[in-house]
Amino acid sequence: MLAGILALVFLSRRPVKVESVREIKTKDKNDFLMGVRHVKEIVPVEFVRDGVYVSGGKHCCMARIEGTNFSVMSESQQNARESALIGVLNRIDFPVQFITTSVVADTAHMARVVASAAKNMPEGNLKTYAALYASALDAMRTEKQILAQHSYIILTDDGADPVAALKEKMKILYELLRPAGVMLTPLTSEAEVMDVFASMLTPEVIVRPSEMLEAGSYGELHLNMKELVAGAA
Repeated sequence: MLAGILALVFLSRRPVKVESVREIKTKDKNDFLMGVRHVKEIVPVEFVRDGVYVSGGKHCCMARIEGTNFSVMSESQQNARESALIGVLNRIDFPVQFITTSVVADTAHMARVVASAAKNMPEGNLKTYAALYASALDAMRTEKQILAQHSYIILTDDGADPVAALKEKMKILYELLRPAGVMLTPLTSEAEVMDVFASMLTPEVIVRPSEMLEAGSYGELHLNMKELVAGAA
């Protein structure tokens, strides 16, 4: 017992090192950098041109799918539209991958439009209302109040002229799906494709790669792996 008391007294008299603010900040920064990866490490693709990229040794392209809202159609109309789509898919002789993801609805553009209009309004209730409305629209995005479902298709090709082949496949799909009420919007830029990847991998992050480019940030985009884990949990 006496030995234990003496040991406690000895330890209590030992000087305790208190980390400085600089040491704490340096430690936190190093811990953060340990979990950082370049976006191309997470999405291992190489862009060619016109939104075409290489993944897994194959050239790929992507298009957004938009169609008729089945919830407002009668049962007979739904059956007719489904039959038309099945007929179209049976005529396609090349692989088509479908992807659906939920993303935070982007109300930032409309918020900027309303805020800009409010600045030019005379003082009064209308100007106050417009400013509050713009603020509410911006909050909808930052607080992730509204989610939207987006669907995409991915086409692949590994032939002699893959870019031309992918454009031809996209044209064929567009012409086949349009009569069935399905519209294709090809993604023709690197920024558009990276926005889709970002929305799938980091749905909790509201800043998109294209916005960083528009803001003049042309450096390497980094994502924290801790955010990916939190988003997947």
